[in-house]
Amino acid sequence: MLRGGVGGKRAAKAAGIARVLKANGEHAGMAMVVDSRHVLTCAHVVNVALGEPADAQNPPASNAVVQVGFPMLPASEPFPGRVIKWRAAGETPLDDIAVIRLDKDAPPEAGQALLADISGKSLDGDRLSVFGIAPGRSIGNHVDAQFMGQNTDAWIQIEGSRNAGAFVEGGYSGGAVWDNEHEAVVGMIVRRFKSDVERVAYMIPVADLQAFWPPLPFERRPLSPSFMRGWTILSAAFFLLLFAHFQAERGTEIFEPITMGGKNRLLNAFWGMHLFAFMAPIVFYMFLVFSRSRRLHPWAARVPSFGSLSAIPISSTLRRTAALTLTAFVLLPLAAQVHFIQKFESEGAVYIYPDTFGYTPSELSGCSAIKNVPLCLHSSAGRMQLVTPKGDRKGGYFDNAYHYGNHGAENGGSVTFFPILQPLVIYGLSALSLVLAGMLLFSVFSASRAGVP
Repeated sequence: MLRGGVGGKRAAKAAGIARVLKANGEHAGMAMVVDSRHVLTCAHVVNVALGEPADAQNPPASNAVVQVGFPMLPASEPFPGRVIKWRAAGETPLDDIAVIRLDKDAPPEAGQALLADISGKSLDGDRLSVFGIAPGRSIGNHVDAQFMGQNTDAWIQIEGSRNAGAFVEGGYSGGAVWDNEHEAVVGMIVRRFKSDVERVAYMIPVADLQAFWPPLPFERRPLSPSFMRGWTILSAAFFLLLFAHFQAERGTEIFEPITMGGKNRLLNAFWGMHLFAFMAPIVFYMFLVFSRSRRLHPWAARVPSFGSLSAIPISSTLRRTAALTLTAFVLLPLAAQVHFIQKFESEGAVYIYPDTFGYTPSELSGCSAIKNVPLCLHSSAGRMQLVTPKGDRKGGYFDNAYHYGNHGAENGGSVTFFPILQPLVIYGLSALSLVLAGMLLFSVFSASRAGVP
């Protein structure tokens, strides 16, 4: 089955197109298939189909049958359905909407409309397309329009994008408004402005359609125009920095000049551990938000495209590129962090400045001079342990009193370290990253709506 044209046989903007018919088979208005059993249209279209005035305020009888046709399937017979939710025509939010439940599943070949609530100013000026059938005609038209913005608290204004050619007219009400940039339905036509000069129509946005009928399947897309640039730049830096520190820790000299540990392999692992801890939650969260914004798509399309600087969020187009993105920015970094933490736990030592704690170098072992100041080992100095000062000394903590490193090794050295606090922060952020990774993998690979490949 086609879902919004992703991986299906029919063009995306033609998926889910339906129309509501009068008892005699005449056209009453447009509709859209939103799942296998439900169709969304305008309340006034239902009124016309049932032989009532368009502005009738009384809801249809519970046993009233509404016929739904599928104009993209000329051989298809109309399907009967019943109105399960309805609100009369008006100009306040959530007015003029109806939900029809079909007596049997809609034809799979008709597809299902992919609706998206796209927030912010991401729609301003977007190119739109609306399919409709005028009364008395059997063949409909796709008409071009442009997103103009909110004009009341209930409707959004769209305008014809050309001075000539067809535009929204009678019979288009209930039709899906397709956004060419975002490749999704962003609203439903509710009314046109009756004028021979101005080419203006109004739509109900997807957010209001979902508020009217909460079971409505839709995608919430909160991503800003800067998302793709931010994702590409940050994920590239994340991968390259981790890769450089991992390779330098493994002894690949070419990466040493760009790492924080230089020639010290242990410190490259130490700094790699920190880079992951502070960058992974951001990268994984961005990945998760994108994945959730494409929840009705096949799994590969829930992976953000790497390398794009577009103002429109773009999905991976192939399964192999999606798998490569997941591997490079999620799985390999997780494996690298496991290695870095194991290195931190099993190698190196915690040093102190003896004088800070009331000791002399002769009382301690493993001393090395750092700028003529001795740095020594102490039996109580550890990753999760503090040294008790001797005599009347207060010791130190935030004043560079502790170091972590390997002074006895070739190309050894050390860096300032904060026992207990620093490991807890690193472990906590790493655990958060692991949770986010699990959430994004679940989001990517969880089943989309029935019928989506």
